[in-house]
Amino acid sequence: MTKIFRLHNYHRINNFPKRSPFIKRVLSQLVFIILVTKITLRKNYLEEDDYVVAKKLIQKGDLVLAGGFRAISGLFMGKFFTHSLLYIGGGDCIHADADGVDTISFKELFTVYDTLTILRPQIKENYEETIEKAIYFSQKQIGKPYDFYLEHRKDRYVCTQLINASFENAGFDTGVGIKDEIRQNFLWIFWRIRKVVRADDFLKGNFQTVFVSKSLKEKNQDIKKLNKLGA
Repeated sequence: MTKIFRLHNYHRINNFPKRSPFIKRVLSQLVFIILVTKITLRKNYLEEDDYVVAKKLIQKGDLVLAGGFRAISGLFMGKFFTHSLLYIGGGDCIHADADGVDTISFKELFTVYDTLTILRPQIKENYEETIEKAIYFSQKQIGKPYDFYLEHRKDRYVCTQLINASFENAGFDTGVGIKDEIRQNFLWIFWRIRKVVRADDFLKGNFQTVFVSKSLKEKNQDIKKLNKLGA
């Protein structure tokens, strides 16, 4: 069973922060089950042609945004995209999902998601060095658990937080992030849900769009405005 197959199907989450309370583990599992519940049995919209073109364009350090809208999570996680990944070269991306931080094949994304775009960070100086630092940092986070309660701690991540942390560590400002102080108390979870950075928010950041899947074009989205649109 591949990682992406597990990600989009029911299974037991085993990767939790150390000393995580039992009740939090149970609630996290319930949240995961709800989010991956399918609301339609249709095939995903990305096509083989999308992959062929995207493969030729993508470069190390590119940000990949993908949208999956066949499950409940797609109803509120974003208008265009629901997930963010960092392309690290060799046909692989690194990301944070319900099972924690791990790598995933770029090609596999085209078998599950409905929309996809590639964004290139607008780094003005020391481009290659900055990219290598961002990738190195992200790889050092492999194995860390998912931040189900959006607490923004360094020992757990959601996908957008991993992207921001990787580029920030490399000295690049994505232009997207939480400006307010994070309120750690568990009871502030609903406040943090409103404040969390979503994949769509990167469209307003310091990136250039280099690829957009056919599924977005066929929905008559104005591609030139993508970088100005949020959730």
